[in-house]
Amino acid sequence: MQTLVLMAMLVGAGPELPPGGALCTRPATAQQVARRAVALAFLASRAWLEMKVLEVSRVEELKVLHQRQETLLARAEALKLDAVLKPNERTLLKKDLGGWRRQDVALGSWAMEGAGTLLWTLGVQAALPAYHEPLNMEQALKPLMRDEGAEEIIGGARLRPVGDLQRARAESALFLWRSRQEITRRKSGMASMDADMARAVEAEVQRAAQSRTFQSHNGKDLLAGRTPVSSLDPRSLNLLLATSQAREDALRFACNDR
Repeated sequence: MQTLVLMAMLVGAGPELPPGGALCTRPATAQQVARRAVALAFLASRAWLEMKVLEVSRVEELKVLHQRQETLLARAEALKLDAVLKPNERTLLKKDLGGWRRQDVALGSWAMEGAGTLLWTLGVQAALPAYHEPLNMEQALKPLMRDEGAEEIIGGARLRPVGDLQRARAESALFLWRSRQEITRRKSGMASMDADMARAVEAEVQRAAQSRTFQSHNGKDLLAGRTPVSSLDPRSLNLLLATSQAREDALRFACNDR
C-alpha cells in the first residue's frame, strides 16, 4: 500500500518555478480551515474503511463497516463539509463501500497528512515533523477521534498568526519545488546536478536561509534529516515529494491561495 501511495503522488509531478512572491496574504477563515481539516480526516477514515472491507468476509463484520460509513456520511452532512470538499472528494466520500479504485485509496490515505497540517494551522497540533517524516495516524487524527472532537475544533477554531502561516507556506512550496526538480533530473538521466541547476538550488536555499526559523539546509541544498535532497535514495525522495505535496495542498487552502 505504501508503494502505491507514493506512486500515486508522482502522477503529474513535473518541474515548476521556484517558490517566491507574496504567500498567504489573505488567509481563509478559521471556520473554513477547521471544516477542511475535518473533511480530510473523514476522507482518510473512509479510505481506511475501504481497505478494511477487503480484509473481512463475515456478514457481521461487513455490517459494522457499512454502519461506520453511514455514520461518517451523516456527520459530514451535519457538519456541512460539502462546502470544503472538492467534487472528486465529495464523490468518493459518498461512494458505496468497496467502490474505490486503488488510486482513490492512495488519495484518501494521504488526506490524513493534510488534515494534520491544517490542525497545526489552527494550533491544535503543536508542531509538524520534518518533511521526510509524514504524520502518523496518532499525530494527525487523535484530536478528531474523541467524541465531539470535530465539533469542538470547528466551534473553537482560531488560526495561528499569519506570519507562522506564511513561513509554513513558503517552506512547503520550497520542498515541493525541490523534490519535483530532483525527480525530473533523475528521470532525464542526469547523473548529478549541472552547474546551472546547482546554482539555482543554492540561490533558493540561501534565500530561505535568511529566515532564522528555517534550518533544513546545508547552505547548498535542502536537507531531509541529515541527507541532502540530491543524495536521497528513490524511496525517500518519493516520500519527501508525497509529504510536501500533501502539506502544500493543505496550506494553500489555509492561505486561500487557490
